[in-house]
Amino acid sequence: MDGVNGYHSWRWIFILEGILTAVIAMTGYFFIPGFPEDATFISEEDKQYVLAGLKKDAGGATSDALTLQAVLSVFRDWQIWCMYPYYHFDSSECSSMILLGVGTCLYSLAFFIPTILLESGYTAVKAQLYSIPPGVCGIVWSVGSAFLADHFNHRFTFAIIAITMDITGFVMAGWAISAPGARYAGLFLAYMGFASPF
Repeated sequence: MDGVNGYHSWRWIFILEGILTAVIAMTGYFFIPGFPEDATFISEEDKQYVLAGLKKDAGGATSDALTLQAVLSVFRDWQIWCMYPYYHFDSSECSSMILLGVGTCLYSLAFFIPTILLESGYTAVKAQLYSIPPGVCGIVWSVGSAFLADHFNHRFTFAIIAITMDITGFVMAGWAISAPGARYAGLFLAYMGFASPF
């Protein structure tokens, strides 16, 4: 598509990905129900089954009305105040480590996958295109591991697997410079580990 309407092929990749994302989001708004009782594509019996499952999962949790008193109670909770410095100030070592870990994974995957692929010998267009499959695998892993963890009611093992995949993937992507295939496989593992819902 290089040259179509005066745009280079790399621009068309962004245009087409953006259009697809926007169309799926707009379609989802109209077709995905907000609550089981709003779903028109399942029977009344199935709705009651889903609602019973949600009630069972919620346990004793209730949905209270949002009042000023409820909002202010958050500010009176000592646990909130203990965690506040870890997320908002860079003065403690723990805060720095949390931000470093989250930021490293997030930004290295979001911004540098095409650069890593370019350094592996791919053209600019192929680097952009080949940056899509690791994200897709991350989504599949995220949904699949969340489903299995919920099914077995056990999250710890899945969290450890995700962390191990993330570390292994970053090591492969960072140090397997002479093996482009291993580097690309590392990107898959890193994305799958980071996209984990835990």
